[in-house]
Amino acid sequence: MESIDHSRHHCLIERREKSRLSVFFSGTDKTDGRFDFWRSGSAQNSSVLFFNNGLNEWYQNGVPGVGESIPALARYIEKTAERLGATSILLSGVSMGGYAAVLFGALLHADVVAFGYDSKLRLPHSRSAKRMPKEVAMTVPDLKPIVKSSGARILHFAGELDGMDMMAAHHMYDLENIQTYTLRGVGHGERRSLTVGMDWRISWKAMRKGANCPAYQRQRVPMRIPSPYRGC
Repeated sequence: MESIDHSRHHCLIERREKSRLSVFFSGTDKTDGRFDFWRSGSAQNSSVLFFNNGLNEWYQNGVPGVGESIPALARYIEKTAERLGATSILLSGVSMGGYAAVLFGALLHADVVAFGYDSKLRLPHSRSAKRMPKEVAMTVPDLKPIVKSSGARILHFAGELDGMDMMAAHHMYDLENIQTYTLRGVGHGERRSLTVGMDWRISWKAMRKGANCPAYQRQRVPMRIPSPYRGC
């Protein structure tokens, strides 16, 4: 049996298996009940929580009508997990949603799977510089300090054909609580590459046991960033 609570910007599906809460953050241009990861997320046995940001604010003001600041949204996720009796939280996202998954995963000391995100906001030529409204104030402009002080465990995939995603990955690469995999021949849409022929949840289970990501360990390479991207 399941129950559903939803709005334009969130959907909570409560299921009988409540030991884990999976949280999925959508990327840009999602609103009116549209969510990334809907098919794979809603197929899980555990309770699932979907968010979209609506206004491409990189979740700097939380989620409209749910938690309208970063601390308020973190509390909402934490209280939801407590109410469900979940003993673990897994947060996922791609692009803008990947930034949010890392941000809230760090705040909640949770487990994270993130794809191709800006680790520093509004760098020249970055997606957040192009897509975030200029009037939006940056509450957390740099993810690195908050991740460094967190107990979160983060699995990060970045496509090697996207310079900004590689730059963002390089910025976070030396943190002990992040495993970074760069995917050869893949651009910003690396999530789609992972969902063909493999469930990324298998990789996450392997990582939680301390092993390398089995299907992709050959594609984890040293972060040799071309000189224009160094010093980020």
